[in-house]
Amino acid sequence: MELWIGIDESGDLGFKDRSSKYLVLAFVFTMSIFDIRKKMRRLLKKLVRKKMWPRELYELKFTLSKVKLRERGIDPEKYMRYLDDVRINVLKLIKELEINVAVSIVDKRFVQHHLKNNPNKLYNYVLVHPLIVHFIQKYNPIPGSTIQVILDKRLGSRAMNNFREYLAKKYDYMKEYERRINYNVDFNVSQVSSYREPFIWVADYVAGSINYYLVTGDAKYLDLIRDKLFDCIYFWNNPRVCDKILGRR
Repeated sequence: MELWIGIDESGDLGFKDRSSKYLVLAFVFTMSIFDIRKKMRRLLKKLVRKKMWPRELYELKFTLSKVKLRERGIDPEKYMRYLDDVRINVLKLIKELEINVAVSIVDKRFVQHHLKNNPNKLYNYVLVHPLIVHFIQKYNPIPGSTIQVILDKRLGSRAMNNFREYLAKKYDYMKEYERRINYNVDFNVSQVSSYREPFIWVADYVAGSINYYLVTGDAKYLDLIRDKLFDCIYFWNNPRVCDKILGRR
């Protein structure tokens, strides 16, 4: 039995004045990845056909960069006016997919100094710790399942090997020594360029919707997919933010 988990982020790992306030990691769980890929590709073609999305972009993304569009010879104003409608179309489809979603939120105001200076270590921790200790455990996979973890390609080969090693050690440590894990699975981790993997598009839109809510206080995108959310971890403070995101009062 295979359980697929697509992971993508909204925000960045920087701590400069222009860096994002939050780093949001979305974890999308499914056992129906092939159906998801087909439906997301079909929607992309539909939006291109309606001239709501640039033909030159081979993926759906929550955020469009005007600078990057111009670099590709695309007129930003032609498509930015459709951005809200595209987001709503994509999120309405996501609401209908056979998925469950968890989210890891980093409030950069509370990140410790030693982690600010080591972004890969920060990224690994806020991804792997909640994934192993909270999200998979709560999802309750069938014993002996293979967990196929798909990441958007951002790590070099050495960093990716370090990530795989960190995940394996964390899983073994929590299972054998901390005894905080009661499931038994195998992990297979891969990186894929997002334009090749529609499953990553889903995680991108989830992460973008939640980050938009955190920054603006506007839940118009989050509300469309809130029913898909089953868990949330907030680093390192204020768990009530997760209660609001999950719709708990």
